[in-house]
Amino acid sequence: TPRLVIKTPPVAAAEAASPGDGGKPGMAAQERVLYDRQARLFLLDRIDEGWRDVGSGSARLMCHNTTGRARFEFIRDGSLRANHLVVDHQVKCNLKPNAGSNDCWAWTADDAEAKDVAVQRRFALKLDCPESARDFKVAFEHARELNCQADGFIDDQLMYATPGRFFLFQGDHWLRLGDGQARLLRHRRTGRVRLTLTIARDGSVVANHYLTDDVNLCQLKMQKDSRTTWNWSGIDLSSDQPMVRTYALRFKDETAATIFREAFHQAMQLTMKAEGFPREEEVHAQRAQLCKFANAEWQALGWGDAQILRHRARGTSRFVFRQEKGREVMANHEVIRHDDFCVLRPNTATEHCWTWSAMDMSGEVPKVERFALHHCGQPMYAAFKAAFEEAKNVRLPSGGGNTEEARTEVGLTITRSDDPGYKGRFVVGAGLVSRVLHVGRAAANDITVNIGGVSVVHLELTLSTPGLKHGGASAPMVSVTDVSTNGTVVSLLDGQRVRLRRNDCMSVGHGTKITLPSLTKAAAQGLQKPQQVQLRLELDETVRPPPSEISIRGALRSVTTAPPPHMAVLPREAKLATTTMAGIADGVASGAARGRSSSSSSSGSS
Repeated sequence: TPRLVIKTPPVAAAEAASPGDGGKPGMAAQERVLYDRQARLFLLDRIDEGWRDVGSGSARLMCHNTTGRARFEFIRDGSLRANHLVVDHQVKCNLKPNAGSNDCWAWTADDAEAKDVAVQRRFALKLDCPESARDFKVAFEHARELNCQADGFIDDQLMYATPGRFFLFQGDHWLRLGDGQARLLRHRRTGRVRLTLTIARDGSVVANHYLTDDVNLCQLKMQKDSRTTWNWSGIDLSSDQPMVRTYALRFKDETAATIFREAFHQAMQLTMKAEGFPREEEVHAQRAQLCKFANAEWQALGWGDAQILRHRARGTSRFVFRQEKGREVMANHEVIRHDDFCVLRPNTATEHCWTWSAMDMSGEVPKVERFALHHCGQPMYAAFKAAFEEAKNVRLPSGGGNTEEARTEVGLTITRSDDPGYKGRFVVGAGLVSRVLHVGRAAANDITVNIGGVSVVHLELTLSTPGLKHGGASAPMVSVTDVSTNGTVVSLLDGQRVRLRRNDCMSVGHGTKITLPSLTKAAAQGLQKPQQVQLRLELDETVRPPPSEISIRGALRSVTTAPPPHMAVLPREAKLATTTMAGIADGVASGAARGRSSSSSSSGSS
């Protein structure tokens, strides 16, 4: 169909509509076109409850150059037949597929076609093909996001905010955007969390994207030249068209960077829960009654659906419980192999009831909870046990990668001198090449050592498996990298002692002992007795199971610090001047601390 060219008669400046009235044809000079395509419009007649054909014309999405607000208009034969703002509302401007058609959308909006007062109407727009219909849906929802941004995200709740310095990757170099504030905002109605970067000098939003559960997006990586900088990619919604962009955020110190990482991962879990875990498939479900232990007694959370979901890409599993009334998520945690978590035990006081502890993520802050699940009879009781134990095995997608790289599982067990009962086990395998463990004073580290002289992040232990690519012939390796102020002492099996200073790195093996800190300035001057903690590393390589029996024990989160190959080095600049976000930052840090301290007797992270 040839494109219809609309010639709008000139309108005097005095007759142009104001930016807030939704727009009129005379506003063409003040607006830019986001979307323009030929389509057929229908209106629902409220009298006879039938669709009235308006005819074919130009369906447009326009954005005001000054206010940034976006609207939909439909023009036929030079006259405006539909005109409304694309608002973020529970009922209005929500596209629904028209029954019996895959290329037609229907929605309700307050139309200001020709009257001063907007009238609520029901529209239907028919495109020429399903692909065009999908393009219109993307553009329509993006226009709604632009209005949310123009209104200052008034429907979003602030979860976390921190100052920082922003960079955007363009071509082959980093472009500095300026200093400002990074915020995590949770939509009050949908529950999804978005990240925004706002420049302080002019208040402009340079980044606005939702946290997406994707292997290529929203994966935080430490910048290779800085311990205080994270980089990641996301689908940015702040410009006229959605596009994938790569950002970097530099903080004042390592503590702020660590808190941001924890807040980012917690927000990711909230978004996954709000979207209903779209990238996970159900492997087990049954009706049961859930109870939670709180205030020294068991509290019933009601009957509902107990589900075990498996991620299609990562192969990990989670337990989710939804109430029958309201479908509210009352329990949400990963199913892992752990000495304390996810260990099913029968409840002696109640028949057909399993109890266990886990790091629950159904609320805004992760929290260790103890659950009890009462089943309807012995068959369901036994079936849940079998499905729960099977969920601890990481199942890679069939045909997804080289099977030789997923044949061996390598474990690192760490014990510590200040806590004889501590025995943390960390595993790399099932397709992973390496894993980085962080040791330091901050609660967000994999291993927390909170004594004087230990830095926020003191050590990086990189567990690598060079033999996995060649059938597992060579032994696993651990490299120790010191990133501290007071240094580290490494004691090898042959009795050799090596002192590492900042940025020093060395490879070690089974039986190595690591002492931190090396020696503080006060201890060297005899002003205080030195406090030190010794970590002992024990390497093991488990028996190779067949590819369908791969399992990862301990914490399942893998931290990858290597940036993408195209990442350039950020320019080195002075530290940022910052203001404290005590209330928000302390809340995130305390939540992370509760989660870490509760599992410090084993893996240190979940």
